[in-house]
Amino acid sequence: MTTTTEPVTNGVMSDIGYDEMIVVDGCTPRIGSDSFFEKIRAAGVTAVCVSLSAQVGAQQVGGFFDAVQEMNVYYNLAEIYPDRCVIATTSEDIRQAKADGKLAIVLAFQNGMPVEADPVNLVPFFYRNGVRIIQLTYNERNRLGDGCFEPENRGLTTMGQQVIKEMDRAGILIDLSHVGHRTGMDAIAYSARPAVFSHTGCLALTESPRNKSDEEIRLIAERGGLVGISPYAPFVEPASGERPTLDDFLDHVDHAVQLVGPGHVAIGTDIAEHWAVRWMSNSGRRFPDLVRKYTWDTVYADGFESLARFPEVAAGLAARGYASADIAKIVGGNWMRVFGEVWD
Repeated sequence: MTTTTEPVTNGVMSDIGYDEMIVVDGCTPRIGSDSFFEKIRAAGVTAVCVSLSAQVGAQQVGGFFDAVQEMNVYYNLAEIYPDRCVIATTSEDIRQAKADGKLAIVLAFQNGMPVEADPVNLVPFFYRNGVRIIQLTYNERNRLGDGCFEPENRGLTTMGQQVIKEMDRAGILIDLSHVGHRTGMDAIAYSARPAVFSHTGCLALTESPRNKSDEEIRLIAERGGLVGISPYAPFVEPASGERPTLDDFLDHVDHAVQLVGPGHVAIGTDIAEHWAVRWMSNSGRRFPDLVRKYTWDTVYADGFESLARFPEVAAGLAARGYASADIAKIVGGNWMRVFGEVWD
């Protein structure tokens, strides 16, 4: 389905009750600065899941210490801006942040390497220190399983099973966005709790090693989880190298909703508003088959290149006939459901 999205008006947002919705971005690589807080407050964003410990190169040197250092950055941020943000460890923390007009920050690992040395002790250690989401692998293989760029496509390892047991016990949400197909399917089946694809696209619409098949999306939904659609251009492009629009992004949302219903579809932007140099020198060079010919200025869908565009997303869903209750689920309610089931 393709529909031209009209400019957002106050009337449209009032009609769908956007201001009352809890809006959650399931993947935000980096945040910070006064202008950032002002931007997302104006956009009505309630919570962001910030990415820690993603890059494999750094983890091979010292995953544990790198992870602790990155976590500390966000605790420092919450101390510097106590009137603007708070570290959230429960779903109620996010609701309270909404009531207080603050941004809730959820600490999320994009790589399981920091817990490899001693899962039995390190998983609960990171839980006690605020981590609430751990992705098992990044794009490459680690000791837990295969990332989506590994040609062998091996399954979940014995250590991966141990990590999942400890995450289930502690109450840490399993993320499988970058995880390879077999490892991901194994993990969904092995875990006693819901898992998520926090930031991805639909493989049926866009060919990408990072996108998820209909089979994967159905399985994660059957187990109570969700799929978070990202506006990252290589995930939602209508043709190879053709920059997508907001409507192309919404086509992926539509496809996922048609597969599993509006109760299992969400948004994870992967928008890194303060990371241009790092992205160009790292992801752009390390994963050329994924990034293709996109530049920093074009690597997100035109119309959803900033968290400030969340109101346009809600309006776009309304224009496609989504009921207000379903829009509320997609922009944040489904994240809140899963957070409650796993954390609380």
